[in-house]
Amino acid sequence: METIAILKEPKPVMVPIRVGKDAAKTAANQFIFEHLPDRFCAGQPRLVVFPIRTVWSISIVLAYPKLGTIGEVGAVIVDAETGTIAGWTPFEEVRAAAKELYETRKEEIEAPFV
Repeated sequence: METIAILKEPKPVMVPIRVGKDAAKTAANQFIFEHLPDRFCAGQPRLVVFPIRTVWSISIVLAYPKLGTIGEVGAVIVDAETGTIAGWTPFEEVRAAAKELYETRKEEIEAPFV
C-alpha cells in the first residue's frame, strides 16, 4: 500500500520569478521547434512551485491548420529563475501520444483536405 502526505494548509512561499509566462512560452516553443516536427507547439504555461525551485510547466500541443489545437501530448519545463529548459516529456512519448490523438480524431483532421 502506498501512502502520501497531504498538507491541509500550505504556508505561503515567496518564490523568485525572474522569467515571466511569455518568456517561458517562447523558450518552450524554441525547444519544441528544435526537437520535434511541425504540428507541435507550446500551449498554456502553468507556474509550479517546488520547495527548492519554481518552474513553468508548458504543455506541448498537437495542432493542425484550420482546426487549431487538437490536444496536449507532453510538457516542457522551464526554470522560472533562469529561463533554461529544466525537463521535458521524452520525445518518443510525445510522438506516441500525438499518434494516438491523431487516430482518435483522424476524420476531423483529414476532412479539410478531402
